[in-house]
Amino acid sequence: MTIVRMGLINQLEDRSNEKFRDHWRNKHAQLARKLPALRSYVQNHVIDKAQRGISFRRGSEQLDGISQLAFDSEEAMRSAFASDVGPELIENEGRFIGRPHHSDLDHGDLGLESDSCETPDSGD
Repeated sequence: MTIVRMGLINQLEDRSNEKFRDHWRNKHAQLARKLPALRSYVQNHVIDKAQRGISFRRGSEQLDGISQLAFDSEEAMRSAFASDVGPELIENEGRFIGRPHHSDLDHGDLGLESDSCETPDSGD
């Protein structure tokens, strides 16, 4: 089982996109890499907030990024954030994140590759 801490991230209002991304990619990422038992760390930076082509009414939530930190178990994740690095990482979030929201997920990879998603030709 893989546990993923997913973060829905809004940048501080007084930060430019460039400063936000630079801090997250360089300073914050260096701290995150020090978390014990961290299996992977993915940063997803929003590049199109307009979401063109969506025909339904959107909510008011605006995201600037989504983080994904993967661990082998809930215990490994809790231990990592309880380590000396955890509080330092959380404190650093206040330097570039406006309203963080984290959820812990039981990650299930269905193993769907683009080739395996194709439907076989029925011969019709």
